[in-house]
Amino acid sequence: KILKLKYWCGLNVKPEVVTKNLVKDLNTKESDVLNDKLGNAAVTLLKNENLTIPIEPDVNSKTLELSLGLEEENTFYKTLKKQLNIDHLGLKHNATFKEIEQLFTQLLQYKNVIIQINKSTLKAENNYGIGLQSLKLIDSIALIKPTIVVAYANPYLLNQNLGFTNCKSLIWAYEYIPSMQRAAANLILGNIGASARLPITTQNYAYNSGLDLAPKQKLLPQKKNEIIEKRFRAIDSIALSGITEMAYPGCQIAVLKDGELIYQKSFGKYTYDVDAQEVNNATIYDLASVTKIASSALAL
Repeated sequence: KILKLKYWCGLNVKPEVVTKNLVKDLNTKESDVLNDKLGNAAVTLLKNENLTIPIEPDVNSKTLELSLGLEEENTFYKTLKKQLNIDHLGLKHNATFKEIEQLFTQLLQYKNVIIQINKSTLKAENNYGIGLQSLKLIDSIALIKPTIVVAYANPYLLNQNLGFTNCKSLIWAYEYIPSMQRAAANLILGNIGASARLPITTQNYAYNSGLDLAPKQKLLPQKKNEIIEKRFRAIDSIALSGITEMAYPGCQIAVLKDGELIYQKSFGKYTYDVDAQEVNNATIYDLASVTKIASSALAL
């Protein structure tokens, strides 16, 4: 009877699953927008001493972004780099003594540090895969430099006292996915606010813990950003053409409408030297001889 029923259901025929463009079909622009909304709503600010967040861009000093777990640059760092004068460094959770020693030597040149904890596990063993070394390292760094910690990990890690005591600010971003990385970075930059609450109780933070923070500037929705990007591609090509023709080594373009920053992009370097520093959105320029341009634009 069971076999007859399976036959009646058509289970004797193996259906062909078309996998062409499957990833693209599943991950649409609409789903990206939704994921960003969920990430912005979920990222939780647990600590913010002296209003360390939002961090203010400073062209005269540099910030170090330290990734503990994965060594490569990721979405979190790339989002921060759009607005901050920042360097990246990655260390595994089992980094050697020599690597840690080099890190502390490098720390001297930075004003502050942003640490992301990633490559965690679902199981509670070994502090959810993070280990003690990384947590001790965070505490040690936070004693030397003002430190912001972002954790992509199970929030029950907060039962561990190490790692979260000495930092100025603590953000819980839960999952290591692009939308949560963008949300954590945008919270640090002040592009979004914080209103989420911790969904569990731990030894150090009770259920519903969390701080409210208003955004410093309004972040454009992703769909609107994409429309603007398409319309301003001509400006991108003009800026890059100027660098190619050696009219200037680098530049920054910003467009505001009705008090809202709708486009901001940086190109090139400070000088023509091969190893010159790249221009970013935190670069400050000395503006001069702009009367004719400004008055004409306002008159029109």
